[in-house]
This record gives sequence, structure tokens and C-alpha cells, in this order.
Amino acid sequence: MIRDSFEPRTAVREERRQANEALGRSFCKTLAELVTNSDSSAKRKHGLPQSSGLVELMFRVPKGNHLDTSGLKSQLAGKPPKRRIVIEVVTARSHGRTPREVAVIDEAQGMSAQDLKTALEDIGGDRKDLAGGMTGRNLFGHGLSDVLRAHQDAVVQTFDGNELTIARGEWCPRWSINRECQEKPQSKHFKDTLLTTETSGTAVRFVARCRIPDHPQIISKLANFFMLRLIAADPDVELTLRQYRTGHVYTDSIIYDSPVGPVIESFSRTLDPGGEMSPLKVDYYMLHGLFGGVFNRRADAAVVAVLRKWWAVLSAGRARSRTESKTDA
Repeated sequence: MIRDSFEPRTAVREERRQANEALGRSFCKTLAELVTNSDSSAKRKHGLPQSSGLVELMFRVPKGNHLDTSGLKSQLAGKPPKRRIVIEVVTARSHGRTPREVAVIDEAQGMSAQDLKTALEDIGGDRKDLAGGMTGRNLFGHGLSDVLRAHQDAVVQTFDGNELTIARGEWCPRWSINRECQEKPQSKHFKDTLLTTETSGTAVRFVARCRIPDHPQIISKLANFFMLRLIAADPDVELTLRQYRTGHVYTDSIIYDSPVGPVIESFSRTLDPGGEMSPLKVDYYMLHGLFGGVFNRRADAAVVAVLRKWWAVLSAGRARSRTESKTDA
């Protein structure tokens, strides 16, 4: 009798399909991954908590009172430093750039060459070591890795104040990354990048495979996208959209304010998955007119899908813990 073992390998086409399924079909999902990464990094740079304080103020509005987030934001504005994030979208060749080029540029921590390698070499791995022990906010896929793999001509440029690192990803045939690093870079080294010597930061550039929304609808789509709302609502975030369209360059701020309406109810529930996983407290806030008086089926379906996926993960963890307990017994 012959016994052996082997490890199956995922086919290249399956790897590409997985990345495309996660992010490649959605412009808003792709940008949400990068913008949340930039915002989290900027908060770490300035020593800020993940919560801006807006949600806490919202929960203090009593039942029956009208919620006006624009008024609440005035209580928070100007306390921490501004966190600047720029989204650039190119649709016309006349500007001297590649059509369908998209870039997200921040003034956050930046990464060293080693940090960037750590962030990209283990796809789907735990990256709390790069976030000061904090859990990341990869929303729809594996964060930066899936953005790069899902689109074309992907480039990451990052400067941590000491090293300028540029990484390019490509399928050849499997996914690989070419990296170059310049220590103590001078102004000339930034010439072909989207960064400057004046501040640390990261720029992620790619050619989008998904459909890019038209102007001006793109502004409201980003501002109202459910996973970008809290960032767009933060008074200390400057989220700017710069579009290079045929014959025009449009520059707009992405700002979200919840529609004014009466608070119906607010309450909390604790979900306990069991096993070794800690119970999770979830706060619910119900506002009449949240979708402008019209039931938004797409937004509701998206929220439900996220909750279902999250609960499936918890349920799987609980089932795994029970199985392990029976095995140990």
C-alpha cells in the first residue's frame, strides 16, 4: 500500500476570478477599500481613535427629536488635524494620462519597503502588525491586494519620510510584484510619482476594469455609498474627487449628511457566537426618512448582505469551537 499527501494549488484563472468577484466589478467598493485604508493610516499617524465621535453624538439625540448631522458635525470640526485624501479619475486621453486611470492619494503614514512587502506578500493574512495591533477594515475582499489584482497596471507609491518605495503588480502568469526603493529620496525621485517630499503618504494607481460613473452622478454615488458615509461625514476629513473629463477638470468635495428626520428608536443587542469568540455589542439607530422617504432596496440589500456574511463567519467560528470541544472530550 502506498500513502502520500499533496497540497492542491489554486489555478491562475481562479485566483483572478476571486479578486474580480471581490472588487473588480464595483467602482465604489474598490475605492472604499483604499479610502478606508488611507483614513485608518491617517488616524494612526495623528494618534486619533477610529471613531470620530459623530456616531456617539447621534446616539445622544433622544427618541422623537430630529437628527441633523450637519449641526452635530460643527461640535467636532477643527479639533484634530485635517486628514486629506484625494481621488483622481481620468476618462479622457486629452489630459496626457491613461484613460480609465484611477488614483487614491493620501498624506498618512506611508510605508517602508519592508512594510509594503509585508502588506502584499500574504494575501488575506492578518495585518494587525502593520496597524499597531488594530484590526483592519478590509470590507469586501483582501484590501489593497485585491484592488491591485482586480484591476490593470496597478502601482503603489509610498513614502514614510525616509524611504520612497514603488511596487508594481502584474499577472505573469501568476500574481507577482516588482518593487524598488530609494532611501532618503530627493525631489527628482518624486518626479514621476503622485507624492511629494513635504509629507509622508501613499498613492495607489490603477486602470479600472469596472464601469466608472458619469459626472456629476459619481459625486453622489461615492458620498452615499454605505461604507464611505462615515468618512465622508467626518468634518475633519477632506475627501476630494478630481475628475479629468473631456474638456474639463472637475474638483468636488465628497461630503455626506444624513437627511434630517425624527429619531424612531435606538437600542443595543449583544450577539454571542460562543466558543472562544467574545460577545459583540451592536448598537442600532432607527431614523425616519433615512433614505429620503423612499425605500432604497439596493442599499437595504447591501446592508443585509454584509450582516449575513458577518453572522456566517461568527456561526462558523462557533461550530468550529464546538467540534474542537467534542474532539478534546
